[in-house]
Amino acid sequence: MNNNYTKKSSTTTTTNNATNTTNGATRVVAVPQPFTREAAILQRAVVLAESAKYDAALAQLRDHLHQPAFRNVQGVCLMRMGRSEQAIRVFRGLVLEPGCTWTKPNAPLAYRINFATALLLGGLPAGCMETLSEIRADHDPHILRLRGAIKNWEDRLSCWQRLNWRFGRIAPANRPIALDYPAGDLGSA
Repeated sequence: MNNNYTKKSSTTTTTNNATNTTNGATRVVAVPQPFTREAAILQRAVVLAESAKYDAALAQLRDHLHQPAFRNVQGVCLMRMGRSEQAIRVFRGLVLEPGCTWTKPNAPLAYRINFATALLLGGLPAGCMETLSEIRADHDPHILRLRGAIKNWEDRLSCWQRLNWRFGRIAPANRPIALDYPAGDLGSA
């Protein structure tokens, strides 16, 4: 066990990780090693974001956005605040090859899924589907939930809208896709 940072609670012992509990599910969020002031700031921002205090979380992150883990949390906060266009820009820089439209194969899974989620919430379901098709983790719960949200959205489309979507990937205007869970994964690589 690494003694740089150990957090003990009644249910978990975590080494170099922040532990969050959301809706009864416990998530371990990796923090930069070794445990530093920056790791504490990231942990604080994640806790604030999980508590829906997005402005406070963004304020914590402001001076550290040169690090991918901080930018991931920034993008998730922006999505949850309904600022999906800004979130798309944040995640585009994290997951796309420069000057390209395909994702970096070595980009962390959480970042790529968050990019797909931002595209979906930004009214670009075809971009979401394309991004998901590049990810080789079909059984990941986040991917399954995203695909489920798209399926629910498809089921509510009119016959013609559904045909346009299925055969041309033409999404109808003014038909946003809603998620029934908090958008994004605050975990980091």
